[in-house]
Amino acid sequence: MPNPSKKSRLIALILVLVVGMFGAHRFYVGKIKTGIAQLILTLTFFGAVISGIWVFIDLIIIAVGSFKDAEGLEVSVWEPETTGHKPDTTSELEKYAALRDKGVITEEEFQEKKKTLLG
Repeated sequence: MPNPSKKSRLIALILVLVVGMFGAHRFYVGKIKTGIAQLILTLTFFGAVISGIWVFIDLIIIAVGSFKDAEGLEVSVWEPETTGHKPDTTSELEKYAALRDKGVITEEEFQEKKKTLLG
């Protein structure tokens, strides 16, 4: 799957189920204009019917993982966006030690990486 959205499919699904009629799931993924359109439609009687159908369709699309964010990327990852993956320090140190032992990096480079990893 090429470049999925950083937005969480689980959060989008919860939003569409709980406050979907107000376009919350669309605001969440950055689709501000269509979020406003859903909100306005919901505030009118006949528009609420249209918005209800629209939300039901969005619910299905989110559930199957085909919903796209404002950048056109699929909101298909269940986990919420994180600040970054922190590598396992021990395995990273072992990797750099092996590179040092093979002569790929110097002792000085190894110590620099070690200092960076250990903070």
